[in-house]
Amino acid sequence: MKHLLIIGGTGTAGRLIANYFETNSFPVKIDIAARGITNPNTSNGIIKLDANKPEKLKGKLSNYDLVILAIGPFEKFGARIHEICLQEKVDCIDINDDPDACQSIFKLANHSLHSSVYTGMGLSPGLSTLLLKVVVSKLNDQTHRAGIRLYFGAAVQSGKASIYTMFSNIRKQVALKKNNKTVYASGKKMDLSEQYTFNEALNKLPLVFYSSPEVFTSQKCPLLKNIDQIDFAFHLQNCPPSLVRFLRGIKWFRKSIVQWLTNTVYKNQTKLSEEPGNNQLVIAQAFAENETHRVSASLSHSSSFDLTAMFCFIIAKKVLNKEIDNKPGIYSFDHLDIDFTNLMDNLNDLGLHINVDVIKKSDKNI
Repeated sequence: MKHLLIIGGTGTAGRLIANYFETNSFPVKIDIAARGITNPNTSNGIIKLDANKPEKLKGKLSNYDLVILAIGPFEKFGARIHEICLQEKVDCIDINDDPDACQSIFKLANHSLHSSVYTGMGLSPGLSTLLLKVVVSKLNDQTHRAGIRLYFGAAVQSGKASIYTMFSNIRKQVALKKNNKTVYASGKKMDLSEQYTFNEALNKLPLVFYSSPEVFTSQKCPLLKNIDQIDFAFHLQNCPPSLVRFLRGIKWFRKSIVQWLTNTVYKNQTKLSEEPGNNQLVIAQAFAENETHRVSASLSHSSSFDLTAMFCFIIAKKVLNKEIDNKPGIYSFDHLDIDFTNLMDNLNDLGLHINVDVIKKSDKNI
């Protein structure tokens, strides 16, 4: 039987990942590791571990077939735990959504590797990257522009790490992929440049542009590298534009301010969920367009945590079953040669459906 370790296994994402393995009858022995474990209420093995002290992991990972990092924010941890996994010759999957950590992780490719790291296997990157590859594939390598658009209802429950990363990525300069290079543009100007329609009820909404790890990873993806421009933005229901402008402008004590803001929002989530009009809706959409057509792929759910756990579980299962045939290395979803139809069927089996629409621009004013 395969042996799996989930670091951060007592957090919401970690618990959901473990639950997917248990409820889908996948034959695997699971250990969960976390800094503080009280009343675990689990049949899984328990390891007390402080992820802030990754050196304590040395010599403890070689007996595992796979390690899943369900921790965060990854800005804080960087590539330190990944490096130890590689030293211990054990495969590793993370749900990283931080662009700086992503670049640190890929620098590990310079080492002599005997195992693999699969990074960004959550909601975004991960599911969002799948949507992006699906829409671009429909245009037969003739895509001029593509992008990811995320919608988060104000009543959506999020963890501190997710909230922190969202606010931390609202910066003065935004990274986008242009002519297969990383280009930085004014976040303030980009925010003012576009409104986005997710559906009939959520139309012409303002956007907040951000830097995604996919800006960097897509540049080495054969399907995505020749697109003229790829950019990333989200809409957070009832987020004050003044807050976005403030976060775009601050330099001094930035991390402390973002942490304070994160704690404030996290503590008030219950209050926000009870306010009239606030919805508990998460939408992920990708679009690709050229001169004649626009393609979109969309999914919706009530929990960003569950979307992250679902996608991580599917990729972990494929790694454990050796369905992903790669030599040892560092991989994001952009780089994996996985059949789209099979993966969409896997998601559909878990209750998540992806809608794909192809529209002729002459048929509809876009």
